[in-house]
Amino acid sequence: MFKKWLGNSEYSGRYLFNTSGQIYRKLNLKDKLDNMSIDQKAELLSNEGMLIKRPLIVDGSAIMCGFNEKEYSKKFL
Repeated sequence: MFKKWLGNSEYSGRYLFNTSGQIYRKLNLKDKLDNMSIDQKAELLSNEGMLIKRPLIVDGSAIMCGFNEKEYSKKFL
């Protein structure tokens, strides 16, 4: 699933990554992500669950990552 999401320009880059997390900092991903392939990013997210920004909500083909009250209200209320 991560490859599919990362291949979508709306979710590419850092959208799925917990950029505040210890593992993100430990792996120095701030400087590395831009040069990584979709396959490499997907493998990281698959192997290191703590790299995934939460909450992660999947609704059909759409996903929402992280908490944004305005976006949640528009989508779910």
